[in-house]
Amino acid sequence: MAGIVLENVGKIYGDEIRAVADVNLEIGDGEFLVLVGPSGCGKSTMLRMIAGLEEISEGKITIGDRVVNDGQPKDRDIAMMFQNYALYPHWSVFDNMAFGLKLRRSSGLGARRFSWMADRIRLCSALICDILVMGKEEIMRRVDAGAELLEIPDYPDRRPKALSGGQRQRVAMGRATVREPSVFLMDEPLSNLDAKLRVLMRTELSLLHERLGTTTVYVTHDQVEAMTLGQRVAVLKPYSVARPETLQQVDTPSKLYHEPRNLFVACFIGSPAMNLASGHLEGDGESVSAVFGNTRLTLHPEMLSRNPKISAHMNEELVFGIRPGVFEDVRVARDPVEECVMEVEAAVVEVLGPETLVHFLVPSPPVVTPDIEELLKDNGAEALSLGDTTKFTARVNSDVDVAAGSRCRLAVDTSKIHFFDPKTGLRIA
Repeated sequence: MAGIVLENVGKIYGDEIRAVADVNLEIGDGEFLVLVGPSGCGKSTMLRMIAGLEEISEGKITIGDRVVNDGQPKDRDIAMMFQNYALYPHWSVFDNMAFGLKLRRSSGLGARRFSWMADRIRLCSALICDILVMGKEEIMRRVDAGAELLEIPDYPDRRPKALSGGQRQRVAMGRATVREPSVFLMDEPLSNLDAKLRVLMRTELSLLHERLGTTTVYVTHDQVEAMTLGQRVAVLKPYSVARPETLQQVDTPSKLYHEPRNLFVACFIGSPAMNLASGHLEGDGESVSAVFGNTRLTLHPEMLSRNPKISAHMNEELVFGIRPGVFEDVRVARDPVEECVMEVEAAVVEVLGPETLVHFLVPSPPVVTPDIEELLKDNGAEALSLGDTTKFTARVNSDVDVAAGSRCRLAVDTSKIHFFDPKTGLRIA
């Protein structure tokens, strides 16, 4: 195993197209770190720079105790998994899994020839290792152990076309694990699977990392996947001249959700997304209320004691962030406070079984910032109209019937409201 350190790493294509800017990141020995962000933020570019498949334009990358800026992929002791499996269709499961190990005992000429073939079909050239002598018995032992670990021991003679998507992904995982590398690099390996199989394979990947303890860097566009897999998660944002910082926040999933550094992280992390509203604070210091549109919510005393900086922003324009999970129907809420209740009209109701999502409109103009427009564009949505209403979503107990078009009263846990500076986008904390 080996840790990875990125110091002021940047990537520029041509003379002016910047993909990554000034990334400083330390990945611990044996850690499972996820890189997540919208399209074009540089996730895969960073992974390929670590692998050596892309040259870095700026900075330094260290794997273990070696600076690898100019090192070849074959010298970095890494294994890589791609989105498209990259399996040889005419080879058996055994041969696909043993591919990297067989290369180890090839001659120099054979290794170069295999390297060319691997590059042609987008197999990671990091599979090409220093020439080591490895006997057939050791290759069979490793492949058998890997197949047993990934629960595919009965398919050694099958070809990829005879396997399901999940089984093919296990074979691709097995090809990487049998090499026993210092680092695993995974580039959206589950994106081709259906929703149910993705959930299953997420569990498989977590168990695999727990057993092997290999340093793993995992790229995904899916923030739910990032939150369930990563011991820590690095949130990336597409480069812009106004806000060039690529790396927005690196933290545990829990801290990203409960303590986002800025509006971009707050809106990207969480499903459904955080509700935002522009407003201000009113009060006398002892009793403070968040006011937006025709809504006034008294802040919980715990919020004021935990966040004393709030009192310095009285009567200033702020952005309030309210997670869907802090709402509850007053009929089932525990000790609801009247000053923390919103009366709304349910526009759309989604019954999901264990919970119900209630969508409603708040008479307050939508929050529009460059970061939020970037996220809307990534989701394929149009820019927010500058109207007088904002869409909100509440997650409530499914035991209570809520019908579309009906009025309902929602209690809000105001101890969990977030406050952001509308100019900088930073959370006030």
